[in-house]
Amino acid sequence: LEGSWIRVGGNNTTNNDLVIAVTNTTGTITDAALSGFNIGDVKWKDIYAIDANSFIYEELGSDYNYYNSFMELGVADTLSISVGYNGSGNIQKWVRQ
Repeated sequence: LEGSWIRVGGNNTTNNDLVIAVTNTTGTITDAALSGFNIGDVKWKDIYAIDANSFIYEELGSDYNYYNSFMELGVADTLSISVGYNGSGNIQKWVRQ
């Protein structure tokens, strides 16, 4: 997962174009786009592999609370994310930049 990821889809389009740099078990915002987040915010934390392509982690929500979440690495360096709450932004798609 290490590297730079850009959000390209999901059920909260305001956060599309957000860019995150992943290092070790943390994803930090490097481009906030129009999301309302700040550069330097830790968007993804405590990322741990379940298997080669599946990960659990904590997602920083728009309300600045963290939520238990799941990500799956797919073909062509695509991440599908499900956040553990019902509402806008709980489904996301990211691609490696």
